[in-house]
Amino acid sequence: MNRHSQNSRKSIIYSQNFTVNPLLVANLIEQSSISKEDVVYEVGSGTGIITAELAKRCKKVVAIEIDKNLVRKLQTKFINVPNIEVREGDFFYILLPNKNIKFFQTFLLTLLRQSLKN
Repeated sequence: MNRHSQNSRKSIIYSQNFTVNPLLVANLIEQSSISKEDVVYEVGSGTGIITAELAKRCKKVVAIEIDKNLVRKLQTKFINVPNIEVREGDFFYILLPNKNIKFFQTFLLTLLRQSLKN
């Protein structure tokens, strides 16, 4: 097992899938309506590959992750990135602001990958 596999082991509890293709992520975000003025809530931030790309293209990313181990890794990885806020918790229990926000959810990428394989 290589280092990447060991560090990103999938948790059976959370049924995690990790996006590993940065070009796919960049392309999807580029085609989205996300702009420099947007605050984006990323649900299920995982290893942060999408988080990093979102941070390049929007005002602020709120990365929401339920897995405590991944939260610690995300906090360390993005400690010096001022427009990324990492939150630990279940998205369904997080209080959202009463203003315009956008969402980016990795589950949709998983469905897209599966449909492209078929």
